[in-house]
Amino acid sequence: MEDKINIYPFKEKPSRILRRNIRSKSIKVNPKFIGGEVTWDNIKDKKWPELLNKIKEDIPTKDVYISVDKDCLLSEYAYTNWEPGEISLPFLVEAIKAIKTEFNLIGADITGDYSVPQIETFPKRIFYNFDHLCAGKKEKYLSETSSINSRTNIILSQVFLGLDANIIKSRLS
Repeated sequence: MEDKINIYPFKEKPSRILRRNIRSKSIKVNPKFIGGEVTWDNIKDKKWPELLNKIKEDIPTKDVYISVDKDCLLSEYAYTNWEPGEISLPFLVEAIKAIKTEFNLIGADITGDYSVPQIETFPKRIFYNFDHLCAGKKEKYLSETSSINSRTNIILSQVFLGLDANIIKSRLS
């Protein structure tokens, strides 16, 4: 498999894989008897300038597409259907701006808005509640959830569009 995609998780433990022939600059594959183990190049273990330089060096083209899944963000910046991440919105904004200074942004997307689960059967509801222990809390605060996610979507959209940095900075405050 060619190294056309690089994944930089914030904090991920080594993962077991069945294939050994995966190539990517952002992971190390340690062969095992059956398959292998992937060691991730975690963002949490890096200093910001070092990480940014590594990411920029690893991009083989001038055209980039950036996808942001909001479950990477701290809960104060996004409510999602998953556990919150550990990245602050100001950190993410600076990362996107730094990439945009050297690359041509040809597209972007923002995913991970919270949606109220529609669970039809009782057994599935039990499994859902077991898997998502704080499930009921988010439904109670839908207007707050929507407000926080909308604010984050607006800020990220403005960064992607290259709007005035002062406007973005005031919204982050």
